[in-house]
Amino acid sequence: MSIKVEYRIVPVTRYIVTRFSQEVADNGAGNSGSCEPRGEYLNDGVAYHVAYALCRAEHERSGEPLGSMNFIYPDIPPGVSVDPNTSRHKHL
Repeated sequence: MSIKVEYRIVPVTRYIVTRFSQEVADNGAGNSGSCEPRGEYLNDGVAYHVAYALCRAEHERSGEPLGSMNFIYPDIPPGVSVDPNTSRHKHL
């Protein structure tokens, strides 16, 4: 009896949601930033909705107005549909 061994290369596509934050001094000096992973997802649609929900929740907790540039929402990936009538996407 023998064992057949085969090595293969398999392409893998995944989508990682990250949170980037940057501390900006009033005079522009001493800027620092960090990037933290928030999850890994099998498709860009799920990753988008998770990233959007995380950003929206943090934005609401901060008390910043919806038009504030202190929160940058994720771009909608091509082919991902978003209902503009839902409350979670009213800022768009």
